[in-house]
Amino acid sequence: MEKGSRLLGIRRLAIMLDEGGRLICLGKWGFRKGEEFTERIKNPGESGFVYLMSHGVRGLIFLEASARISGREKRLFNIFARRIEDMVALKQMENKIKESDWEKKTILDSIVELLIYQDAEHRILWANTSAAKYAGKRGEELTGGLCYEILHCRKEPCAGCPVVSAFKTGVPQEGIVTPHEGKQFFVRGYPVKSQKGIIEGIVEVCFEVTERMQAEEAFRTIFNSVHDAIFIHEPEGEILDVNETMLRMYGITSKGEAVKLSIAQDYSSLGNPLEQLGEWWQKAVEGESPRFEWKAKRPVDGTVFDAEVCLKKITFAGKDAILATVRDITERKREEEIKKYF
Repeated sequence: MEKGSRLLGIRRLAIMLDEGGRLICLGKWGFRKGEEFTERIKNPGESGFVYLMSHGVRGLIFLEASARISGREKRLFNIFARRIEDMVALKQMENKIKESDWEKKTILDSIVELLIYQDAEHRILWANTSAAKYAGKRGEELTGGLCYEILHCRKEPCAGCPVVSAFKTGVPQEGIVTPHEGKQFFVRGYPVKSQKGIIEGIVEVCFEVTERMQAEEAFRTIFNSVHDAIFIHEPEGEILDVNETMLRMYGITSKGEAVKLSIAQDYSSLGNPLEQLGEWWQKAVEGESPRFEWKAKRPVDGTVFDAEVCLKKITFAGKDAILATVRDITERKREEEIKKYF
């Protein structure tokens, strides 16, 4: 740039960038060390030329000749300054890309889930800090290695791996995988496609859910082994889940069928005070635990049996829900009736 300046007869040059309304010197040539040149830019005179980059938004370029600038020289200076502006813009873009890459890496490395970008052969192209820590390696040591070997010490992909399915189908996949005994992971695979729609790689997001799955398994075991029928409802009344005892008590073959039915219309005898049920339900929503007797009905054959119902507000899958426990008290009611006569 200095050589080009001399060929054009330029004796001094300064490049100023606008940062928040304040001009900052990016570079200068021809000025004495420590010389104040901002005043010269403000009053360029007949030998000075000021070029506004992006109409002044980006900053300016100051060019100064040894004598008065002619019209032809102004045109040359303008072309020269425009070339400098292109170089400045390119440099700024490169810096922004570097800053953007750094920001992206910082964000991805701050995520606690394991993030891995891999190719069609499951070779790791990039992994975040969480994945590296899990593998007990540095991030760069993971690059080029096979995902299932480095992360899970396996010789082949995990059974039912969503990443494999994502490669085959071309759409995001998710699921639970068990890479080795005692460990369970929730995995999502997101295909990364080129502009032509060709899958270039997969972004894998995964995290260990072993403890949660064990807790859910323990809950499910207890849930299905109690002697009372259990309904889990949304606060508005829709059934979310039932246990195995409920299916046996009401004579229903599957949970899918059970959750489609209505407490008031399908599971209750017409002789019940349904308006009272609404009041008890509201109490449960508000945090109380009403307990009452009810005439329950089996939807399959319409038979009725005596039941004791308890409603309680709980948290289910992270949301408010109503737990309804139903106990068959037919035998107890029969005994009570017999005792009346003795």
